[in-house]
Amino acid sequence: MRWRCVPAYACLHRCKSVTDLLFLTHQHLKIMKKKLKYLWCLSILITLLQSCTSGGSKLDSVTPSGENDGIVAGLPGKDFVKNVLIWEFTTTDCKFCPYIKRDIQQVQQLSDIGNRIFASIIHGKLVENDPFRFSKHSELERHFGVTGAYPSTIVDHDENYRQRGAYSTPNITREYLQKALDKPAHAGLKLVSVIDKRKATLQVKLRANVPGNYKLAVSVLESGMVYPQYLPQAPDIDPTYVHNHVLRAYLTDLYGDETGELKAGDELTRTFGYTIPEEYKTDQVEFLVYILKDGIAINSRVVKIGTTVDYQYVSE
Repeated sequence: MRWRCVPAYACLHRCKSVTDLLFLTHQHLKIMKKKLKYLWCLSILITLLQSCTSGGSKLDSVTPSGENDGIVAGLPGKDFVKNVLIWEFTTTDCKFCPYIKRDIQQVQQLSDIGNRIFASIIHGKLVENDPFRFSKHSELERHFGVTGAYPSTIVDHDENYRQRGAYSTPNITREYLQKALDKPAHAGLKLVSVIDKRKATLQVKLRANVPGNYKLAVSVLESGMVYPQYLPQAPDIDPTYVHNHVLRAYLTDLYGDETGELKAGDELTRTFGYTIPEEYKTDQVEFLVYILKDGIAINSRVVKIGTTVDYQYVSE
């Protein structure tokens, strides 16, 4: 529809009576109402488009820095669910390493605890070059006393849950993990991730139920990568082996960044930015975030790019 505004002097010139003037005035008002309605709808549409993000979530306009965006005081809430983090040290030419993957997959498939178990697979170097080798694997291996011992695992950064080497018998079992699962979680995590093209932003909220100085660690994992893996039995090598939850990068220090002293009920917020390399598939990238207290991981969460995970509370 095309609108045409008639100047006021033209209206007066065309009017031969008061009735004509009132009629033309009424017509002008109808046209102006249509214009205002159109402009109002257009403004609503623009507002909706501006509020959307390609990741389906919305973050406050905070520049990612990894520094504290703020601490909000509150009261201690309900108890948080305790999740468990398993680190596996591995290589693509370690023939016994698939045993650990099997064990982890089996416990993750358990209906009652499977969604509380996360894995970070750290590739090192045995003999051949491993394309997934983490640049600082040697430092981590020395720190946890597993240098060159593939496969090795450590649960929640706790040396009481360290296993150097593995054989065909299951090493990661429900019984082995139960004590770690039963420990109290003194803090919880809420994660919000959005993505714009290949630039991802992660907002981390940490809420403490127990006062203290914690550390926050944020790492990047990638899954779905097909690459040959040595096997413990024939045919010796699987050319279509799928590698999941492979450690790619840290957005904090390897051993976490200090949160500063938190009171019971405090909620800390930090925002991180990460540019996803072109060779990574964005739908296979996830952030692993965990909280450390006195060097032990007391809770952990994983969030896929462009999604959100809320606080987990123990059911009453």
